[in-house]
Amino acid sequence: MDVYEEGRTFYRARIHEDRNQKDRFSATDLGAPRPDQMKKAGRVNRAGEPVLYLASDENTALAEKRPWRGAAVAVATMKLRKRSRVIDLLNLKIPKSPFFEEHLAWKLQLAGLFHRLGEELSRPIMPHEEPRLYVPTQHLCDLIRWAGYDGVVYPSAMGPGFNVVLFDPTIAETVDLVYMRVGLVRLDCEEIPSTHEIYEEGRFDYLLAETDLK
Repeated sequence: MDVYEEGRTFYRARIHEDRNQKDRFSATDLGAPRPDQMKKAGRVNRAGEPVLYLASDENTALAEKRPWRGAAVAVATMKLRKRSRVIDLLNLKIPKSPFFEEHLAWKLQLAGLFHRLGEELSRPIMPHEEPRLYVPTQHLCDLIRWAGYDGVVYPSAMGPGFNVVLFDPTIAETVDLVYMRVGLVRLDCEEIPSTHEIYEEGRFDYLLAETDLK
C-alpha cells in the first residue's frame, strides 16, 4: 500500500487522430472520461465504467499510446485533488524469513497474486484480444476498490516509468495541456529462436478455451 498526497502530478496523453479536426483538445477532453466514452473494456474497467489511467511521466504517457512518427499528441499534466491510497504493485515485499513471520502461507499467496496482477495490468492490450480475458483482473481490481483503496499502481511495459489507474476519475484534474509532435520512434528488436513461442502465453489466456465468463 502507498499514499499519494494531494497535489501530486501525473500525466495523460491522447493522440489527435482526426487530421480534419483543427481545434485542439481541451483540458476537459483529457480529464475524467464520461461513461459513454468508455466504450471498450480494459484490464481494470468494464465497458461504460469510467476510470482514469495515468502515467508517472510524460515519456511513459506518450509510450503507452504507441504513437507513430509525426503523430500529434496532447499531453496533460494531472494533479490529485485529494490524498489517495493505492495498492502498489511495483515493489512487492516478500517475507524474508519463514521463522519470523505469522501467517506466512497467506502472505506468500497474496504476494504471488499481486505479482500476477501487476504482470497482467502491464501487459500491452492487443486489438484482437477477447474482452473476457480482462475478467480476472477486473474482479481483482473490484476487490481492491471495495477494500477502500483509490487505485492501483503497476509497471509500464511501454515506457520508462509506471502507470496509475484511479477508480474515481474525478480524483485528478487537468492543470496543464501541451501538444507534442512525435519525432524518432526507436525499436529495440532481437531474433526469436525457432524453439521459442512467438508470443508468451498470458496468465489468463486459457480462458479463451473455457466457457464464456459473464
